[in-house]
Amino acid sequence: MTASERSVREAALQLVADDMERIFNRTSRTLTDDETAAVFGITLGIAEHALKGAAVSGIITEDQQRELAAQFEGLKETPRLL
Repeated sequence: MTASERSVREAALQLVADDMERIFNRTSRTLTDDETAAVFGITLGIAEHALKGAAVSGIITEDQQRELAAQFEGLKETPRLL
C-alpha cells in the first residue's frame, strides 16, 4: 500500500470513527472509555462470528463474508482513532 493509499484509508477510517462516536454520544457514552471500547470490540467479534456462520450456511457467499469482515476490521480501529 502506498503512502497516498494509506492516507486515504486513514481519512476514511477517521470519518467512520467520528460517526461511531456520535452514535455512542447520543446515549451518553464514548468509545474513548476503555470499558465501552472493549464492549464495542467484543460486539464486533460476535457480529463477525455471525457472518462466518452465514457464509457456512450459504446465506452469504464466502467472498461477501470476506468483504464484510474487512469492513469490521476497519470498525475495530475506531477507538484508536478517537
